Amino acid sequence: MAIISHYRKYVFIHVPRTGGHSAYAMLGGKTAGALHQPRFQIDHDYYSFGFIRNPWDRMYSVYRRQRVMPKYQSMSFKKYLLELNNEIKASAMWFLDGCDFIGRYENLQSDWRTIQATLGMEPKTLPRLNRCGDADYQNHYDNELIDYVALHHKRDIEYGGYVF
Repeated sequence: MAIISHYRKYVFIHVPRTGGHSAYAMLGGKTAGALHQPRFQIDHDYYSFGFIRNPWDRMYSVYRRQRVMPKYQSMSFKKYLLELNNEIKASAMWFLDGCDFIGRYENLQSDWRTIQATLGMEPKTLPRLNRCGDADYQNHYDNELIDYVALHHKRDIEYGGYVF
C-alpha cells in the first residue's frame, strides 16, 4: 500500500506491521492502492520512504493481526508461517528497495521527525494505532521458524542489522 502526495512530492510505502496506519493518520491520507511488486518506478522528484522492522517480530505481529479472521483463528503460528504464501509475509526490502529513506520501526518516532523535517511538515508525535497487543515474539519460535525467517528475510536482517 502507498500514499502518494503530489503536493509535497512524496511516496510513503507501507510495509505491513511497520506503523502504516499511524502513518496514514499522520499524513492525512489513505492507501493509493496495493503495491504487489518490488520497488515501483516513481518520478525522481518524489521523496520515497517506508519502514523496516525486525522480521521475526514483524512475522509474529502479522500472524497475531490475521488471527482475527476466522480462517486463521485455530491455526498455529508455525503452520501459518510455513504453509501460507501471501504478500503480507514478504520481505520489507522487497517493497522498500531503492527508497530515499528507510526508517526503523524500533525508532519510529525519531525517524518520523526526520521525515517530517525533510518534507517541511510541522513536527508532530506519531499516534500508535492498529496495535495487536504486546507480545514477546521470541517465545513463539523454534529453530525451524528462526531459520525460515532468516532465509526469507535475509535482506531485511542485513539492512537492519537484526538478530533473533
